[in-house]
Amino acid sequence: MISNIKLHLQFMKMRIASRMAYRLDFLVSAVAFFTFQLVAPLFVGIIYLAGGEFPGWSYPQVLLLQGALNLSRGISFMLFFGILWNTIQRVRRGTFDLFLLKPVSTLWLLVMDSFDEEDVGQVMGGLTVTLVALYFLPDVQGSVLLYLLFMLFGVMFFFGLALLSSAASILFVNTHRLYEFVDLITIFAAYPKTVFSGGLAITFSVILPLFVVSYYPASALLGFAYEQGIAAMISTIIFVSIGLLVWHTALKKYKSAGG
Repeated sequence: MISNIKLHLQFMKMRIASRMAYRLDFLVSAVAFFTFQLVAPLFVGIIYLAGGEFPGWSYPQVLLLQGALNLSRGISFMLFFGILWNTIQRVRRGTFDLFLLKPVSTLWLLVMDSFDEEDVGQVMGGLTVTLVALYFLPDVQGSVLLYLLFMLFGVMFFFGLALLSSAASILFVNTHRLYEFVDLITIFAAYPKTVFSGGLAITFSVILPLFVVSYYPASALLGFAYEQGIAAMISTIIFVSIGLLVWHTALKKYKSAGG
């Protein structure tokens, strides 16, 4: 395990060093990712300026929620979510077979090879939105530790989602539309739980614990009640476990599809 971690860190250093050879391109890409993270907060700002609101949530509080979403998504996309695109490309070209020959876990290699330094722009965008929200919320009464714990589970949720998406790519080869499906899912996480019906609220809290990436971290930091928060954590662990099981099952059924 320690050797794998060292190998992973070394690979990340090499990727960053290689990317720095084209600094302007890297800067433009990072700025583009950063700017995109401001679209949803600006859209919500227009809603509040027009007199609308989300029940029980002020604009800065919604910013904190969206900042949590952008942070967890940015960290996930930078560290491992590229396994979806990586799997699609390698399975289609037949180069996925090379991962099976290495004396290291195939999943670990796939995650390591999926590091995307450009997504630092997403992380910085999420951090910026969060800091702006906190500036306008000087009386935050919640728990920072609980906020960070929920954020960890948010990253775990994205890992489970990445595993299931990667498994689908192994089984069905051409699954480019999965990225659109992931984007569609995360749209729901950009808004408070109070705007959803009872059935959807329960679904995104317990069955598909989507709110763990945004609503629950923000609620914990704001000192709001976070009903079903513990259940969401347990569901996230189950979700990741299912993702691992499905991924390894798909790997056993893999057949080279190059060409």
